Amino acid sequence: RDHGDKIRVIPLGVDVDRFVPDERAPDLFAGIARPRALFVGKLRHYKGLEVLADALARLPDFHLIVVGDGPERTTFEKALRDHG
Repeated sequence: RDHGDKIRVIPLGVDVDRFVPDERAPDLFAGIARPRALFVGKLRHYKGLEVLADALARLPDFHLIVVGDGPERTTFEKALRDHG
């Protein structure tokens, strides 16, 4: 049975046409070297934190900024350590 008319896909991410960086805005993370990856959200098991830790291990020059906390903080920190 087809239920396509009852489904609406809402993609994750940022509308880059609507949210354009303001070059005049101060760099809130000026003390952290570039390139940088930013995670904003609650640290939950379904957020792909293990995948993020693995990806960062393959990008050794990246610096991670985490804005948020949650029940998976200890597990995420361990995954980051385990991945180097």
